[in-house]
Amino acid sequence: MLSFRLPVPLTEGFKIRACHLAKILAQRYTVDLVTFHNGAIPSEQRAQLHTIFRQVICYPLPPLRARFSALAALPTPLPLQVFYHRSSALQRWVDQHYSEYDLVFCVHTRMAQYALSLPTKKVIDLIDASSLLYHGALPYTHGLWHWIYRLESQRLQRYELSLIAAFDKAFVASPYDAAYLLQARAFPSERLVVIPNGVREELLHCPETLEEHSLLFLGKMDYAPNVDAVMYFGREVFPYLRAQDPRLTFVIVGTSPRREVRQLAQLPGVIVTGYVKDPFVYVQRAKVVVAPLRFAAGVQNKVLEALALGKAVVATPPAARWLPPDEQQVLCVASSAEELISVIISLLQDGAWRRQLGERGRQLVCSKYRWAYVGERLLAEIESVLRS
Repeated sequence: MLSFRLPVPLTEGFKIRACHLAKILAQRYTVDLVTFHNGAIPSEQRAQLHTIFRQVICYPLPPLRARFSALAALPTPLPLQVFYHRSSALQRWVDQHYSEYDLVFCVHTRMAQYALSLPTKKVIDLIDASSLLYHGALPYTHGLWHWIYRLESQRLQRYELSLIAAFDKAFVASPYDAAYLLQARAFPSERLVVIPNGVREELLHCPETLEEHSLLFLGKMDYAPNVDAVMYFGREVFPYLRAQDPRLTFVIVGTSPRREVRQLAQLPGVIVTGYVKDPFVYVQRAKVVVAPLRFAAGVQNKVLEALALGKAVVATPPAARWLPPDEQQVLCVASSAEELISVIISLLQDGAWRRQLGERGRQLVCSKYRWAYVGERLLAEIESVLRS
């Protein structure tokens, strides 16, 4: 398995997916991990890794060197992030050792470069259509970042399509992302397979907790779509809700909050927790979980986990579209600030509706989005590649 970062601790969607897919593979195969990591791995994380992987091979990725490397991509057609994650030392290791393995499993487009030319079985987990994310961000970015996002969205789409054609199989987590990539008709459709995310089994068995008068957002808080979502909600939606009910709080839970997110705590009723050991305690206490993302790609784990806990979820269309249309009924989908305000007020006032919505979501997760079900699909795809 080639990954651009360690799949532990489970503090973000990428790590949750990579870790669980690795655990699934390790049920049937011996799996080694080759990744980037600067410095020593904490002992607790090292112990977690060695319950999954036979060995973990790490190469440093100094940030300053990586940024200069990304600049070298400018005269090429490749995404900047591919050059950012370029390492001649890691490439040498792969070239020397790939023949010892039956299959190379790449996690993310950033690691595809290390396997592209290998004459062996190889699959890639794109996770999301990253080009869709960058394209969707364009209306909400400015200056240099707007230029970078526009450049990456164009280059990533071409690169993603070339990878699907070059690998034996490519996986994405969301049917919406798959449909977006299939529009190009640049590869046989059977090469792209939807492998959804799942939820940890313990979330489906948590005891009920007394609700507090709070709204909650859960996510890694240095991730651009999450930062934009809480800034938008905290400034343009929550003040109107708070005016209706001064007891209401907006709790932002997630690791590594950026400075502008921390500053939201200066607004009346807004709480920014930063890292917490058990974020799901906060989820259970909330009356409503909000996912007001204005741009996104792939599966929103924050939504999936809230549904598993039986919470009423209010989401914008970009945060809901990973669900097939017939499954979106487990959410309240709102397109504008006015719609968000209206539906949240209704949910806060109607406990029976909240519970009904939460139970529908929990039943959906139980029937379709458990890692055991995901594992069956993943292993069947891997077996088909190895047999071909």
